[in-house]
Amino acid sequence: MPAGLDEAAAIVAFISIAFNLLKTLTTYAADVKEAEASLQDLRIDLEYILAMSQEHAKILRKNEKTRVLRGSDLIAARQCRDKAERVVNKLQALSRKAGAASARGGAEVQWRMALPRRMIWPVFKPQVEEVRRDVRDTRSSHQDTRNLYNAAAW
Repeated sequence: MPAGLDEAAAIVAFISIAFNLLKTLTTYAADVKEAEASLQDLRIDLEYILAMSQEHAKILRKNEKTRVLRGSDLIAARQCRDKAERVVNKLQALSRKAGAASARGGAEVQWRMALPRRMIWPVFKPQVEEVRRDVRDTRSSHQDTRNLYNAAAW
């Protein structure tokens, strides 16, 4: 290969690596910047799942008396309750990993994260996305169970 082509190929490779590095650093900086907002979303998800779990437990207690849910519907309701417990455990584990510390902000509790924790938050992003999917699935299952119970009890 002529010398000019080798040099051009090296320059193109260098530019490609530089763009990939810039893209990675930009993504990392955005993830660090959004770490506390992401943590607040997890806090909200945790509060929702805890409230949902309480409502679900109430439905299952009522069902012991009314026997509205039976067979596969009852199994699905219990599986939803179990899934909610697993999601709560995942959410609590992620908040501990993030080093979440509570701070009062008006009427609601805010979770705060120290700068060193924000710097490593992007490492947890895949876990956060997985837990957010679990929350959506659990929310959907809970709504199905609640609707089924209410329709059958009505």
